[in-house]
Amino acid sequence: MPEVDLIEIGFNRHLIRCPHCQKQTVYNWPGDMILFAMAKCSHCGRAFLIKLNKPWLAS
Repeated sequence: MPEVDLIEIGFNRHLIRCPHCQKQTVYNWPGDMILFAMAKCSHCGRAFLIKLNKPWLAS
């Protein structure tokens, strides 16, 4: 059986400022750019969007 190199996907730690409470929360994401994701603040517990590494309030 031939040996195969495994690709390990590491998560980068992103500090994103919560649009609700203005505190920075950590969001782990593979890669340098968060294109689109839902996040939850670790301080106030409210959800918000992250688009292109910037926090957005959902309408």
